[in-house]
Amino acid sequence: MSEPIENYSPRQRRLQTDFEALSALANESGAFAFEVCYRGELDLPESYLLWFYGPSLVRVCDPFEYGIRIMEEHQCRITLGPHYPRHMPNLQWITPIFHPNIAPSGAVCLGGYSSYWVPSLQIDHLCEMLWDML
Repeated sequence: MSEPIENYSPRQRRLQTDFEALSALANESGAFAFEVCYRGELDLPESYLLWFYGPSLVRVCDPFEYGIRIMEEHQCRITLGPHYPRHMPNLQWITPIFHPNIAPSGAVCLGGYSSYWVPSLQIDHLCEMLWDML
């Protein structure tokens, strides 16, 4: 039997509400899905693989092709570190994407949020920001 949520620490409550928010977003949208990659203390999710479905530009760099093309499925990993939500989660774009705020390595720049993270920014709104980048 799991511990009642009112006995959770503020971080644990946030991890639980983030999971619920992502579940609701996935249920409401045909363009978003997620998978829990890692569960930490109290079996609460701390890392997610996100899928976004819809057309976006990708940079192609291989020996036989170079340029920009359209891709329909995109993946991003969110890791909620030990200091989350006080510190920004780690965002890593996995599939190639052509966007000025996403480095070729997959590192994501959230503009002002990268320097001045706002702990009240909910994970579902963060996913909406990532979707807007597509």
